[in-house]
Amino acid sequence: MDYIEIIRIRRRFIPYLTDDLKDQNTRNAILSYLKTLNQERLTISSYKKEVIVHISSFTKKEHLIAYRANMSALPKESIEELNHKSMKKGVRQAFGYDIHLTIALGLITEILESNLDHQFLFIFQSNNHDSINGLLKSKQMKQYQIDEIYSLQFDPELNANQLLISPGVRYSYCREIKIEITTRQNPFIKKHPELLKFEPVKRSTELIVKLQSLLKEITRENDVVLSFCNIQSTLLEEHSTKMVILEGTIRAFDSEVIKTLKVKIETVIEKLMNAYNSKIHISYGLYYPRVYNHEELAHTLNTYYSRKMEYQLVTKAPYLYGNDFGFYTNKFNGLLITIGIKSKYPLLENPTLLSNEIIIQKSLRLFHFYLIHRVNELGNHL
Repeated sequence: MDYIEIIRIRRRFIPYLTDDLKDQNTRNAILSYLKTLNQERLTISSYKKEVIVHISSFTKKEHLIAYRANMSALPKESIEELNHKSMKKGVRQAFGYDIHLTIALGLITEILESNLDHQFLFIFQSNNHDSINGLLKSKQMKQYQIDEIYSLQFDPELNANQLLISPGVRYSYCREIKIEITTRQNPFIKKHPELLKFEPVKRSTELIVKLQSLLKEITRENDVVLSFCNIQSTLLEEHSTKMVILEGTIRAFDSEVIKTLKVKIETVIEKLMNAYNSKIHISYGLYYPRVYNHEELAHTLNTYYSRKMEYQLVTKAPYLYGNDFGFYTNKFNGLLITIGIKSKYPLLENPTLLSNEIIIQKSLRLFHFYLIHRVNELGNHL
């Protein structure tokens, strides 16, 4: 069954607990949930003393993962190594204290790749706590700058035909594309040596014009937008070689169309390579959604990143601006994380709490992460 699960993530850089976690009903609900589980422990081998992951399951459809780590206790080299290992799992690199988020996404990827179909609840806490009870009662919270509760649960009101941040938001699928064209001097041109150095440039220009013409035909037939936003051109080896790099995106409402288009592009490129005696290499980057009709969210995200605050989610941050945001793990095509920044914090309803403005100044952030299963099957329903 295709469905959308929502992870609500509570971020806290302030050295005290907010009242909603101290609330007895919230506390009892969490403890009651934990008591229904049969505990099993999974330890990340290289970091036994610092990173502990508890995985507990009580039905075939539900899992709980409690991850505990004091990242500040790890040496810089260990953090970098852990970051690198997480990237190998298909997860983009996170910075600073958000290294724990990289680990979390790595775990999600690892579990989903096992073809499980579960719901998850994530509870993240510092490694000096033995339980949620310890999280709530800790007197040493100032030692730790991270204290979070991650919850991911199925929302029955959302279905496979909806990919939403809020009602009415529409996406297209975007795939980064990079084409590298290397045109060398034609060894058969010998009559006019003074023109030899211009020959690769001329042939490269002709090739690009032909390539653009063919790509235009393909995209028109398949209802796809293919745009190149960055073009680099370089002369190498004493003007005997011309290198051109085209970087852009493929956009379509149907993810299957992008797959079909990739095959057609590669066929065209193979023919051009033979015809123009050139080397052409094509590669693909991030696969992410593009929002078209949610200007407020796009503006908020753009403003957030333009401030260059300490929180960065991925190394591909330059791609997270304007209406473009989100990323796919390259290893697992069914895992899509998109980011929505909310101006209000629905869990903070106690009127005695700080105002939203002050909370923002203290770097408290609430994000919604949308985990979409089998996205490729959604097709034209978007």
